[in-house]
Amino acid sequence: MPSGTRKELALLSAGAALGSYLLGKKDLALSLGLVSAGLRFAPTANPYTYRDKVVLITGGSRGFGLALAENLAKEGAHVWLLARDNAELGRAHEQLLKIPGANVNTLVTDVTNPDDLDRAFRAAHARHGRIDVLINNAGAVAAAPFESTEPEDYEAQLSLHLRGVMSSTRMIVPYFRKNRGGRIVNVSSLGGAMPIPHMSSYVTSKYALAGFSASVATELRAENILITTAYPGLMRTGSPIQGVFKGDHEKELAWFLAGDIAPFLSIPADCAARTVLEAARHGDASVVVSLAAKAGALFYAVLPELFTSAAAAASRTLPSAQSSGHYTGADSEGWLKKSFLGRALLARNQKYADRWNQAPKHDARKNLNLTPV
Repeated sequence: MPSGTRKELALLSAGAALGSYLLGKKDLALSLGLVSAGLRFAPTANPYTYRDKVVLITGGSRGFGLALAENLAKEGAHVWLLARDNAELGRAHEQLLKIPGANVNTLVTDVTNPDDLDRAFRAAHARHGRIDVLINNAGAVAAAPFESTEPEDYEAQLSLHLRGVMSSTRMIVPYFRKNRGGRIVNVSSLGGAMPIPHMSSYVTSKYALAGFSASVATELRAENILITTAYPGLMRTGSPIQGVFKGDHEKELAWFLAGDIAPFLSIPADCAARTVLEAARHGDASVVVSLAAKAGALFYAVLPELFTSAAAAASRTLPSAQSSGHYTGADSEGWLKKSFLGRALLARNQKYADRWNQAPKHDARKNLNLTPV
């Protein structure tokens, strides 16, 4: 039984125990309380291990994907990093080989190209004779006012975050059926659980991914193919320099960067990676990463009107200028460099960028997988 299911049954049992006690049925309350405790704290029999498992990670060359790869390599998995940038893959490979006993392969792969995905799956299967885990992590962050967000921006995000995952899921299922099971981790975002102003294209695609992932999970679980939908909040990966910004792009970077490295809003990448991998280990259907993310998702789920009002008030403080140009975070540091605080934020983010293989890039359209102008 997935640990998430056990926790929810434990919560229901605890609620029933409290209700029974209030109704004066103390014996029933005690029995239900013991059931709740057993469900919540009983050890898992034969816990799933990633050792010797063949794990494919899209977007595995940097950021959160690299953090996932590090944790898996330390546990003894056969890790395959799939990403578009060959030089970036090379640096990630060197970094992971510093882990004693690490088994790492890399392959240049564009997840929006089904032929690339097919080639990657065939290569991994040919090498090991099986594939055990697929982590759909490839993605790109985009921030802009709604009026600066054009149809091509929505299409690019949907292609990367939704259609790429749909293709990889459809292709991996036959491999898992041969193994009589497998695991898929679909990395959505807190933006797939609650609205975020100035991120409509990103949020649209992540909501779509979350819906697809959760729906398919209900169909494949009977075949022992377990899908975990992950909802990470802000993580300190250095990713703002890779983000794509429009409108007043320098000020858009500033607000995004400030939240991304805030100590109480964001969490270390390796901590987030361990949380997601633990949820997948136990076959949980979903995992919201970090207390701040859980609080935000719960706020929107329970009090959507108040949340929307608060988000609207926050939106009024964000940059209002409009433009159609695309700029990477690395292209948008000018405004921040004018102040001591801004330079401090950039320096702090650079430490995370260096740690997680985030080299500056200056082709924003390529970062979003948009066609050349």
